Amino acid sequence: MIRSIRINSLSTRHNQSGAALVIALMILVIISIVGLTALRSSVFNTKISTMNQASTMSFQGAETAIAAVFDEAVNQSFKTPGHVVSYAVAQLGFGNNVVINRCVTHGNLYLQRACTNNDFVDSRGLVQAGSRTMVKPTPRLKLNEVITDNTGGSTTIRYYDFVTVADAYVPVMKMSSFNVQEFTTEALSTGGPEH
Repeated sequence: MIRSIRINSLSTRHNQSGAALVIALMILVIISIVGLTALRSSVFNTKISTMNQASTMSFQGAETAIAAVFDEAVNQSFKTPGHVVSYAVAQLGFGNNVVINRCVTHGNLYLQRACTNNDFVDSRGLVQAGSRTMVKPTPRLKLNEVITDNTGGSTTIRYYDFVTVADAYVPVMKMSSFNVQEFTTEALSTGGPEH
């Protein structure tokens, strides 16, 4: 009778070893699924973070282009060749309403041309930024501001309204931002109709 107990005991252990293997495999599969889910979630969160960073970089690039045009219009001498305001006002006096391109690069905020593929605003070469500026075709007269010279000619001071569209692009992420800014500045106008 002792022998049969041993045989029964061995067969019970043998059946338990198979069940333990199945349970261990099920636990391993569950852990693998949880690990893969965590990995996919991490990759997804990384993509979202990268897109947010690219979006912020392109927005800041467009803001830099707007700030550069505004700085040029307000703080630089109108006598500077190609000055955004004086050039636009002069062209308007000739009957031309022109678009003035500016490119912002790491070394120069006031490039007087449209950007090329090699122009980047940041030192890492990730963000391209530029702007296009136009003066609205009808300046407004500044009241009681007429300057008369000794020959009888007169010069009036007028308000000129400008619109600047700045755009920035992050090529590696194919992310763009566009910002629009309007500003008004005073400039001299010789002759012409009163508006």
